[in-house]
Amino acid sequence: MDLTKFGFTTSGKKKKTKDEEEYKERKKEYKLKRQRTYLPSWEEEFLGLKYAVHTDDDGKVDESKSKTMICQTCNNYPDLADRNCSMFIGTSAFRKDTLIAHWKSNSHRKCEEKKKSDEMKTIEASGSCSSSQSGPLLSCVRKMEKENEDKIKKLITTAYFICNHEKPFTDFPRLVELQEVNGLDMGNFYRSDNACRR
Repeated sequence: MDLTKFGFTTSGKKKKTKDEEEYKERKKEYKLKRQRTYLPSWEEEFLGLKYAVHTDDDGKVDESKSKTMICQTCNNYPDLADRNCSMFIGTSAFRKDTLIAHWKSNSHRKCEEKKKSDEMKTIEASGSCSSSQSGPLLSCVRKMEKENEDKIKKLITTAYFICNHEKPFTDFPRLVELQEVNGLDMGNFYRSDNACRR
């Protein structure tokens, strides 16, 4: 029994208007005619993206070959990358969706992790040189780290004393103050009884 005849409900089908049909037709035409181009701003958003323009032997742009975008990070680590991926080979499908999908892929993430670990190794290797070669900032950071490490060692030793002699944790702040009176620099952090418990 059809209740729409009695006016109780409306039918689920919506009649298409001419405007909606015209809009869909224009949208289809636009998609067919649209020329997608590479946006240089993508390089800031997707680090490692490279736009490759093919040139001939004279250095002139070869219009017969298509312009492509590639992921330079994945190309630097072909053992980890998916060699069948369009971003590894090079693609002329200039779509942001393509970039987002590639940057979320597991193979790209592995390449990124390898790149970061290689950069850290390079920094550590360069850090072994003398302070005059590595610059004043690096030597200043090292000095601060050493000072903080010394202060934390003193605090840990004090916390160990409290635990070893079965003293209450509330004695910790007073012992830190006593050591400062005796000339030690204990720093301004981890000075409470809660810090001693940890």
